[in-house]
Parts: sequence; structure tokens; C-alpha cells
Amino acid sequence: MKDYSEFEEASPFGPSNNSGVYGVFITTKIKTRCVYIGSSQNIQKRVNRDQHLYRKIYDKFSNYETHVYTRQIICNDYSLKEKELIRKYKPLLNKMRYGA
Repeated sequence: MKDYSEFEEASPFGPSNNSGVYGVFITTKIKTRCVYIGSSQNIQKRVNRDQHLYRKIYDKFSNYETHVYTRQIICNDYSLKEKELIRKYKPLLNKMRYGA
């Protein structure tokens, strides 16, 4: 099982409005999986857009057995950190395909 502890949990009021990296996670009874990693100057603004991947995943998969949520890392060098984390965790839905 992968350790995602470097990501901070978002507030109960949603993601931070600071710059940084965020991960979209899906948790089931069996495991937790990071399915997408992104970065933004304003995480909250990015994730809360209706057309954002997080919203689509949440609407499709979130139910009583599956929990869809974001976690974050607040940082200024978010582009570099995003690439590093994509290489490390290899999330399914990243278009960058693991730093290639």
C-alpha cells in the first residue's frame, strides 16, 4: 500500500486557496488510490470548477462505499513538485504520463 502522508488533508470547508499541489483520491473498503495529481496557484478555485476532473470523478464514483476527496501540499514551487509526485505515485488519469 502506498503512503500518501506527505499530502495534507483539506479543511472540512474545502481545499486551500493557496498555491500548491493537490491529489484526487478514491478510497474504498479495500484501499486508497491517488488517481490524479494537479497543481495551481489557487487550489480551491481550480478544484471547485464544475468541469474539473475531480468534480467528474466525484459525481460518478462517490457513494456509500466509495469516498472521493482531495488532499494537498501547499508550496510555491508547485510545478516541480507536481512532476515529482506524478513520477512517484503514477496516478491513473494524469495526461503527463509520469513525467514523459
